Amino acid sequence: MKIKDIIISAATLAGREDICNYLSDGYAEDHAAAKKDADIMLRCFNLVENEIALEYKPLIFFENVITDGGIINFDSLKKQITDVVKIEDIYGNRIKYRLFNTYLKTKPGEVVIYYSCIPEKKGLEDSSDYKESEMPLRVMAEGVACEFSLVSALYDEAVLWDKRYKDSLLKICSKKTDKPMPARRWI
Repeated sequence: MKIKDIIISAATLAGREDICNYLSDGYAEDHAAAKKDADIMLRCFNLVENEIALEYKPLIFFENVITDGGIINFDSLKKQITDVVKIEDIYGNRIKYRLFNTYLKTKPGEVVIYYSCIPEKKGLEDSSDYKESEMPLRVMAEGVACEFSLVSALYDEAVLWDKRYKDSLLKICSKKTDKPMPARRWI
């Protein structure tokens, strides 16, 4: 999902055709103002993607790591880690590990570490870390429209977009995590 497409959708929701034209065609009546607002919307996108990853739907990343002593330093990983999901050997068997402040300890050798991470800041031509099937473009655009309205001091619009954004997020996140409770058994 291209960030430029998300921002164009957010600009449409916010009623900012000048930003849409600037990002689509490179034309705007007030080029400097449209560029400035498009840059603000890009910062809003980065805030929204970060919020979704840290509070609603974590980004899960995995990588193969070869360790001599079984110690994996967090700063040696490709992404900025927030939580360890699991560790497996190369055959897919779960491996025990112990967490410390700046590293974790597991068995020596090659392992696969699955972890949630913080998304990196992106530019207009980059893609979101979320796929359209995981987080629809519309939901991210609503989040960007909400943040942009707040930055622009349009508080009534911000409240409207915040409600729509949060309702959509809760629906998306609850679809995959709602499991029926098992029936009670009486012995």
